[in-house]
Amino acid sequence: MLQLSTCQAFGTDCKDLVSMIQDPEAWSNFSTELDELQKLKSRFSEFSIVFIPSN
Repeated sequence: MLQLSTCQAFGTDCKDLVSMIQDPEAWSNFSTELDELQKLKSRFSEFSIVFIPSN
């Protein structure tokens, strides 16, 4: 992805995932996974993730 663009937007149908990213302190059980996600996010100049409800 980084070869194509340094700005990325992602969508998910998982509200918990969006919540974890927005408030990682509230999800301390997932700290290892969230640390890895932060490392990935830091490689993009712009990063966003939004909730898209599934039908």
